[in-house]
Amino acid sequence: MRIYFLLLGVLLTSIACTPKSNWKHTHIEGSSDQHNSSRLSYGISNTHNTLQMEVIHRKQSYKGYLFVQGRVIPEAEGNPRLALVSVSIEGIKESFLVPRYEGGQRLSLPEDLLKKILQNLEEGTEVTLQVAGYLTTLDPNGFSSLYEKWKKNPYFHPFVKTSF
Repeated sequence: MRIYFLLLGVLLTSIACTPKSNWKHTHIEGSSDQHNSSRLSYGISNTHNTLQMEVIHRKQSYKGYLFVQGRVIPEAEGNPRLALVSVSIEGIKESFLVPRYEGGQRLSLPEDLLKKILQNLEEGTEVTLQVAGYLTTLDPNGFSSLYEKWKKNPYFHPFVKTSF
């Protein structure tokens, strides 16, 4: 009987000590192949002070977005269609002007910047994003396995099926 309690204790300890990832992967299967998509996102739910990121894979393309809840991201250089994003990787900080959507709470990541972020995360490097008072550090923990699923063709996923 003692051995069962010992094994149970070891199991519960290993589960409790496993770091939780804020990365999530979802797949949506639409009514036709061209509407299927795969989504990889990072963010803490139910927080109004967090900068969140998502990458959508559809057909042969992918797009990356940053978004916030609560307040508007200010425009950059007097242009309501642009915002300033700072990215820090291994102590090197760079700033980028990125497209800002109407409403001011969603930004589009240019392809070269998105590739840089994804590549560093895949290599296990933290990436810190800052936009107008919002700051988030993308933790690479749990990223690689979900990224591999995300990169696969978004037209077939045997476990998750949602119809529009």
